[in-house]
Order: sequence, then structure tokens, then C-alpha cells
Amino acid sequence: GEAEYSVGGGAKVPADFPKDVPLYKGATVVVSAKQGKNFLLHLQTGDEPKKAAAACKTALEANGWTAEVAMDTPNGTVHTFKKDNRTCTVVVSKQGEDKTFIQITAATEE
Repeated sequence: GEAEYSVGGGAKVPADFPKDVPLYKGATVVVSAKQGKNFLLHLQTGDEPKKAAAACKTALEANGWTAEVAMDTPNGTVHTFKKDNRTCTVVVSKQGEDKTFIQITAATEE
């Protein structure tokens, strides 16, 4: 399939990114990738990792996603959610002194 990729100042959310996968308010998109019905976003925020992870979890559950796996890592958290034939993984980690990195993967199982 065809792949799209954007990084840096030009990175933006693909137009067909799933509307029921909310993005973290105020975060900057630093990487955006798409292949078929699979999406990958890297976001950056100045908020603490715990705050960002909790907000992402609450927002996904409010959109009908079910939390499947939750794992704490030394630098943050990994959460996996399921909805119908789709999965969404949110990895939140500390980046440097004052930045938090949020990676969102949304995939559709064929």
C-alpha cells in the first residue's frame, strides 16, 4: 500500500485519521505517518507524562474504546485500547527536562 509521512514543522494529522481517537489538547504534532488504515502520530507537550497519559485514557474511553493493557515504564506509560476490529496504542514518556512525548498508533485489523 501507499505510505504518507510528514515530520517537523510540516507534520499534520492526516485528514482521514479516526475521529474517535482524540488528540491531546495543546500538543504539537511532530511526526505523522499513515499506511492504508494504520496511523502513527508523535505529539509533544510540556505537561507531565502522568497528566497526559490520564487525559488520553479518559478521552479514548469516552469515545467508546476499551482499555486492554496498561503498563508503567520507568519514563512513562503504555496503554492499549480496543474498539471493534481496531486497536489504539498510546505511549507516553518523558523527553528531556521539560517535554513529554505522546505516540499514538491507530490500526485496523483486516
